[in-house]
Amino acid sequence: MHQILEFYSGIGGMHYAFKASSSIGKVVGAFDINTTANTIYKYNFETMVHPRFFIRIITIGILRFFKADIWLMAPPCQPYTRTGLHRGLEDIRSKSFIYLVDLLAKMNNPPTYILIENVKGFKVRIRDSSYLIKQLINCNYNYQEFFITPLQLGIPNSRLRYYMLVC
Repeated sequence: MHQILEFYSGIGGMHYAFKASSSIGKVVGAFDINTTANTIYKYNFETMVHPRFFIRIITIGILRFFKADIWLMAPPCQPYTRTGLHRGLEDIRSKSFIYLVDLLAKMNNPPTYILIENVKGFKVRIRDSSYLIKQLINCNYNYQEFFITPLQLGIPNSRLRYYMLVC
């Protein structure tokens, strides 16, 4: 059975999607700084939410404790949105994501699978996504990238999203 960590968990959208996929696994920890989202997450799921736990203070020892082989990640999109300042990795809200990507190279047992979701601009900003891709290649991961709208899945919403599957 897969052990899953959900970073930037919000109200649990990725958790719900994993459950709906009928895959065998359990979300063993969720991290989000938004206390309102954490309250809703706790209501929706029995998973331990680590409220106001700054991702940048998660240690390799903490990650080892969870023994997670899947990471679900939806990092802040504001640094990459069309209407934002387009600061990408230089935006303070990207620092925790960079931290997690950097931890991969330092782990003895990094996750086997990673799913990243974000806005179209995440991929479009070449210097940001190339940093991620270089780190993934250095850690011997393979990846696939997709742009998908809910309309393609029969859901009446045309908001284009970026997905990266890593293994």
